[in-house]
Amino acid sequence: MGIETAWPPLKRARLSSSRFSGAQVETVSDGIRVTYADRPSRIGETAASLCALIEAEGHLVFLDPEGSVLLDETALETVEIQWQDETLTHMGVSFRLNEAGAATLAEVTSRLVGQRLFMLLDGEVLAAPVIQTAVIGGHGFIAGDPYMTTEQSLILATDIADRIRAKPLPVGLETESEKDIN
Repeated sequence: MGIETAWPPLKRARLSSSRFSGAQVETVSDGIRVTYADRPSRIGETAASLCALIEAEGHLVFLDPEGSVLLDETALETVEIQWQDETLTHMGVSFRLNEAGAATLAEVTSRLVGQRLFMLLDGEVLAAPVIQTAVIGGHGFIAGDPYMTTEQSLILATDIADRIRAKPLPVGLETESEKDIN
């Protein structure tokens, strides 16, 4: 995957949920250029923080209520946004797991109906749905809050799906220059 196709979901997943939401990003011949305005006294700190955020691992884990790791991102085959039910009023996130992930999730969700399954991305809780029924066959669905509007559920589902699909950039980053523009 080239940098042009890797960057859009990364920008949304990493930058839009951070203090760097106003960063301007452009593709240049040998990589990307990120421009972000901050107070002059914080330029070095800002550049380092921005690079660290973009280079984050993108490590996804599924945890049981006791905090034991059940699955990681290698078990995921697909992640999609779908309507939650036939009323077409709420969106959710549908996912499919590989064979090993499906077997693990079936066993775990059979035992934990009524409890939460935690999804962490780089150590941050991304979603913590209550298990409604055993997830058999490797296909699962994360439903949104029934009290949300259609638009709110679409925004939430899109954010979760984008963040799950986000991968680290296939290149390292280094600060080329820092400028104080008055």
